Amino acid sequence: MPMYQSEVGKLTADVASLREKLIRERSKEAEIQKNVADLERKLASKTKDLHDAEKQLANESTPEAFEDTADPETLAKNQGVPAATFDDLLGDFWPEDEEPEEFTSALGEWRRDPS
Repeated sequence: MPMYQSEVGKLTADVASLREKLIRERSKEAEIQKNVADLERKLASKTKDLHDAEKQLANESTPEAFEDTADPETLAKNQGVPAATFDDLLGDFWPEDEEPEEFTSALGEWRRDPS
């Protein structure tokens, strides 16, 4: 009978060991389930934030497409820019009776002596 008692004792220890292992595994499983629940809450919150941002973006006025903008004259008028022709923009910065060579010579002198 002592042989059976040692076998029973060994089996009892094995069962106790397996119970402890099962308890540890269930504890890990509960922790994993808690972590999954936390992640699902975060995902739901981020999804809501994204949905709110998309709604806000949709409600904001979008800029007009380039093709839909007004012509340059209308834009200038709306912005208070005075109307001008190309000749107005050229200006009168050099006397008509002087040659282009005189201009390039003067330009060279201005670059050498900026004063």
